[in-house]
Amino acid sequence: GSWFSIDTRLREPIELLQRFDMTGDAILTGSSGRPDTFLGGTLGYQRAERLLARPYDLYVFANLPMERFPAKLQYLVMEQVAKGAGLLCCGAPASEFMVAKRRVDPLPDALRSGLPTLDGKTPAEVIHAYQLGKGRGVWMKYDAWSLTPRQEFSYRRLAEYDYRMLLIGRAALWAVGREAPVSLAFDEANGTVQSVSLATSAAKPLAVKVALELRRAEDGQTWALGEVPLTLAPGKPAQAPVRLPRVRAGDYFIDAVARSSRGIEACAAHAVAVSTASGIERVELEKSFIERGESIGGKVVLRGTPPAGSILRLCFRDSYHRVLEQRDLRTEPAKTEYAFQYRAGAPDTILMRAQALLLASNGDEIEMKEASFTVPKRRRGEFTFLQWDAPSDVTGYYAWRRLQEAGQNVCLVGSFSQSRPHALLQACDASLVPYSTRILDPKDEFGYMQPTCWNHEPAVTEHVQKIVGNQQKRREHGVYVYSLGDEGVTRGCCVHPSCLRAYRRYLARGYGTIDKLNASWGSTYKSFDEVDLLDHRDNMEQAALEKGLYARWFDRQAFARYNLMQFSGRFVETYKRLDPHALTG
Repeated sequence: GSWFSIDTRLREPIELLQRFDMTGDAILTGSSGRPDTFLGGTLGYQRAERLLARPYDLYVFANLPMERFPAKLQYLVMEQVAKGAGLLCCGAPASEFMVAKRRVDPLPDALRSGLPTLDGKTPAEVIHAYQLGKGRGVWMKYDAWSLTPRQEFSYRRLAEYDYRMLLIGRAALWAVGREAPVSLAFDEANGTVQSVSLATSAAKPLAVKVALELRRAEDGQTWALGEVPLTLAPGKPAQAPVRLPRVRAGDYFIDAVARSSRGIEACAAHAVAVSTASGIERVELEKSFIERGESIGGKVVLRGTPPAGSILRLCFRDSYHRVLEQRDLRTEPAKTEYAFQYRAGAPDTILMRAQALLLASNGDEIEMKEASFTVPKRRRGEFTFLQWDAPSDVTGYYAWRRLQEAGQNVCLVGSFSQSRPHALLQACDASLVPYSTRILDPKDEFGYMQPTCWNHEPAVTEHVQKIVGNQQKRREHGVYVYSLGDEGVTRGCCVHPSCLRAYRRYLARGYGTIDKLNASWGSTYKSFDEVDLLDHRDNMEQAALEKGLYARWFDRQAFARYNLMQFSGRFVETYKRLDPHALTG
């Protein structure tokens, strides 16, 4: 079979099953969908046939285009959908079946009402519904990781993940015709949520309790808004009033969960934004990272005129959300910029956040903004466990936290191109080993090493500098060791003129005089400038070995190993210039 990486993709279907009390089976395949790319190869494909030979209520394609699924398996799925099963496609649609003439428009209320706007897109912009024979289909229209959008970790996306799964769950329930017996909608007046309206499709009155909660989008902090008992009569909506507390400016979600004696009947969420006339415009930092013992400067820029007697609170918070340093500044009339300095110390985590919070004189929070910087952590001098590769999505945060419980705090990551900050590993305070290159010695038709001869200037210096330059963001994160790769060569040389000149210099240092070389090799060279291979097509002098010219053969082998060490040494020196604390190998 072919190699493919599951990463955290399988976790998302598990989240769906657990959150909505479902059971299911998973079929894992590469993006091509060919039989040989199923997990387990032929056995995996045969398992898929056995599973799909029996009916399921719902079929979910997690970012796998249906047209790439083997034709026989497509038929088995769509045969059941046409009879009444549901089809949910996340990321890539079943384009042959989900066509305009089958689209359900307008979008059903179950896929629209009580669902929040995310990333500026309403549910109607990302959810498309279809009637597929007797069955229903839903297409979640975005670039999917598995079920949810492909997005790198951030604290905000961590807080929003529940709402991503809410959309997926609603889509799944509608697709199988099992919409919640209770509907929830948020009532607004003058741009403010006033209440939650509830209605039931049941034939008899239903007693429920509606739990309300406010959640801040940037960090997930919640406020309980109370629980409201209601009796829902058929055809008669009832309202649960929403009373929001005074909170600082920012984005929030209002959550509503209706429970009866049977359990959870329905849930819904609504996105709201809180604004203020004055507040924090931004936090600026003069650097993107500092080492321990160094200082970073910055400034807070206010907007508007802050209330009289207000306080500007500066907090320096680590990735465990601990405040390592805090100071309060009194705001001054007409002053909009406030400078600060922070000195990094031993307790600092890799990710640090400079937060500015504007407080009214009574202590009410007005607005908070932050800027992040890193304090490299290398984790040397301790017993470490190395994890090869790391996820970068939201669910990967939980995976990495579990790995840390097992003692893994260093991660090897592929780093062949211009590096970017690894937000998840920063947040988890995990150090890096960048897999920055892999040293091989392929040759072209002339016998010259590719992509460049290790001795050919300036090409080899430019080659090394580009690889090292790609690691700038890794250096700012904290590198345990800069990796030159694995499964590489243990020697290397070629017949490029620059490499042959390096070989001659190597021999001259070793022998001192040409007479000593001739005595060893049994040759008659007049100077080291004349020294050459027996045949440029025989780079490693195998013919010399066959002819019993053992010294000539041995010197070529020794040079190839020496040459590799010199080439590796270029990386050591260049990484030291990038990062004075660098270890390379």
